[in-house]
Amino acid sequence: MVFIIGCDVAETDFFRSYITQYHKYDISLSVDTTTVVSPYGMIRINSKKGSSHNIYTWKSKGKNKLVFDSLSRVHNDMSYNKERWYIQVVGWGNCFYYDIASIDVVSEEDFDNNHPKGSSLKDVIRFHFLSLKKFIDAGYPEGNNHNIDIETSYEKKLSEIGTSEMAVLESWFSRFAGFFVFDTAPTLSKTHHLTFTFHYTNGETYTAKVVKEFK
Repeated sequence: MVFIIGCDVAETDFFRSYITQYHKYDISLSVDTTTVVSPYGMIRINSKKGSSHNIYTWKSKGKNKLVFDSLSRVHNDMSYNKERWYIQVVGWGNCFYYDIASIDVVSEEDFDNNHPKGSSLKDVIRFHFLSLKKFIDAGYPEGNNHNIDIETSYEKKLSEIGTSEMAVLESWFSRFAGFFVFDTAPTLSKTHHLTFTFHYTNGETYTAKVVKEFK
């Protein structure tokens, strides 16, 4: 069904799954000096420029639709069953293709006396992320106008995140809905060449590097 809202054309469709798109891309990291969340700024997750970006949607055809359906089954996202309208772009249910089992971080420089170069920094870095796993597992509880009525925003130390918590992670096209912050500043080197290792639940591993300057 198609109808007009103002100058825009709205469409309605039936959605068996709440997730409407899975975005598959390589990760890059960037430093954001904004201090609203942390006095030490943030490290953001983005899609890597020049890498392929595959999108699997509820409207995909052929092999891509098989991938979408497979991911929906993995996430038990098969019984949303609602008709909803949207304009041009569906504004809900955009997720990262990969579920993450764990993330580790090391520096090429000494961070402090407890964290010499090459040792894990998981206990001093927090991951802020959005996950729709609990919402789906709870049977899609909703507030008014399809607003999600369950907590989806998380902030935890990397060392404290369980292996099943970083699933169905929101990703708005080329920008991952999440970022890292340090709990504390280093007492030794102020410049750190960091390597983040992402362990995906399918057994794949991906590494991304970034240089972080502390004042």
